[in-house]
Amino acid sequence: HHFGSRQKLLLEVLAYRDSVRERLRALSPTGVEMVVEHERMHHETLLYMAAAASMRFEDDVISGDGASAEQLEVAAAEAVLGAPRGALPFGWDNEFPEHRVLVDAFRIDTLPVRNGDWLAFVEAGGPAPTTWVDGHVRSLAGLRPLDEVLGWPVQVTGDQADAYAAWKGRRLPTEAELAVLRPRETPGHVGMERLTPLPVGQSGGLELIGNGWEWTSTPFRPFPGFRNDLPGYPGYSADFFDDKHRVVVGGSWVTDAVFLRPSFRNWYRSDYPWVFSKFRTVAAG
Repeated sequence: HHFGSRQKLLLEVLAYRDSVRERLRALSPTGVEMVVEHERMHHETLLYMAAAASMRFEDDVISGDGASAEQLEVAAAEAVLGAPRGALPFGWDNEFPEHRVLVDAFRIDTLPVRNGDWLAFVEAGGPAPTTWVDGHVRSLAGLRPLDEVLGWPVQVTGDQADAYAAWKGRRLPTEAELAVLRPRETPGHVGMERLTPLPVGQSGGLELIGNGWEWTSTPFRPFPGFRNDLPGYPGYSADFFDDKHRVVVGGSWVTDAVFLRPSFRNWYRSDYPWVFSKFRTVAAG
């Protein structure tokens, strides 16, 4: 009887799968692209849950202290944000339209903040990241000794990143400031080539693309001219224009290549600790 019930349930699941596939085939190409991209997003967020649960998928990690950041002087420039309507095979509603923002000169860290840098903050009275547990760091390689991964980018909330920056007398960069730097960057540690970060300084360039989604100080808000017109998903972005979420950019080590387009915008709550993230600081004032 138990076997018969399981078999019946299996058949119901398969029938549901087949019905969904038939409905997907009837969608427009835009609808199919939306479903596929959304699925790829959740491949990554599922791994956030796995890391939070200290599940272990990979044993070898690249350890070390990483490289320390220097300072890059960036001249005043025009940042290009978003994409022109019709320019992408598919894009989410918050990616449009393209617009330009004047950005004042700024001085920014050349590399993200490391676990080792954050350890000095903790020793000065700062908070320990949620991802640190009894001298270990959560990862998809299980709990790793902190001493082994001092060079990894530290994974913290946006609020915690703000606190670190303030401790340094600095601030987080804006979405537009990072957009000024992005054209000179090539993708680094992305695409699940491995399931753990690399020590800072090993991914190439400023590491803006890969090795962790980069926190900004920019609240997730619509671009000027935003249209709430995503077919079948009107609340995709609009439900999160609440100033509780902020923009992150660049992608992590498990981010699919499709999300590395310059116009793509990701966002998380400022107090969310599980995104595979990184951050750097900018001189205040």
